[in-house]
Amino acid sequence: MKKPPAKKSAILGAIALGVMGLGFYFSQRSSSSFSAEKAHADIQTQVGFGPRVPGSSAHTQAGDWIIKQFETRGWKSGAQKFKTRDPRTEQEVEGRNLWAVLRPEAEKRVLLTAHWDTRARADADRSRPNEPGPGANDGASGVALLLELARNLANVKTEWGIDIVLFDLEDQGDEKNPDSFCLGSKIWGLSPHRANYRADFGIHVDMVGAPGAVFPREGLVGEQNLELDREFRAFASGAGLSALFPDRTAEFVFDDHSNVLRYRSIPMIALIDIRPGATFFTAWHTHQDQATAISTDTLQSVGDTVLGFLKQKLL
Repeated sequence: MKKPPAKKSAILGAIALGVMGLGFYFSQRSSSSFSAEKAHADIQTQVGFGPRVPGSSAHTQAGDWIIKQFETRGWKSGAQKFKTRDPRTEQEVEGRNLWAVLRPEAEKRVLLTAHWDTRARADADRSRPNEPGPGANDGASGVALLLELARNLANVKTEWGIDIVLFDLEDQGDEKNPDSFCLGSKIWGLSPHRANYRADFGIHVDMVGAPGAVFPREGLVGEQNLELDREFRAFASGAGLSALFPDRTAEFVFDDHSNVLRYRSIPMIALIDIRPGATFFTAWHTHQDQATAISTDTLQSVGDTVLGFLKQKLL
């Protein structure tokens, strides 16, 4: 995960879940076809390959596996290969932005994004900071959420087309140089998987599986896509999830959605776990970012909300 939040905003207290909201939420959850258990299994599979650092065999194996998973879910899938400089070593490295498309002929489109690489250094860890970590939440959780959404969305009858893009080389940068992060999304922004690509709106997800997660409005989204973001939070509030998705604007976080906005001008929502005090989840960039530390409750809540919001928009 890119540059940490650069400036702190006032942190509001979490909003308690009302009785009516809870009842609505659990009725929706019981009827949802989003499966946190299946998403968690996909996280375990990714972590099982090892750290997905560009240039490693684990990275190659995981990328091939992800493409096949989209195809088994009924999507057309492939990879955008590119070469760039690894910010860590200054050596040339090959990356792959992975994409999946449903109804490519449709004019109205929605874009769903995450990153799939893991950081080469667990540099927030007190032990072995120069070795790569597992990246269960920071990397695998976003991929798993979109894979499970892909399974559900393949059966939705809509005239909308859907594109999923998983960006590479998001997390290899130097903290002192924010532009060294999110290299795959920059390359995609300049030359997307389809020529002259456009979408009506998009949702970016990052670090969506930790216990105690909270997803305030990211600062750039608040500046450029406030109306769309408020529409999403109104939907979440109706499901009793105002505490998980509070209607407040937090820090500016340079993530892949920043490049989508900059280079493709696609209105984006960014669901990023940003904690009070301008911090990320406890195991961020450490060896404790394991599949065993993932909360299926968080995955379920985020998955239910995103799937429900998409159905509301696309149907």
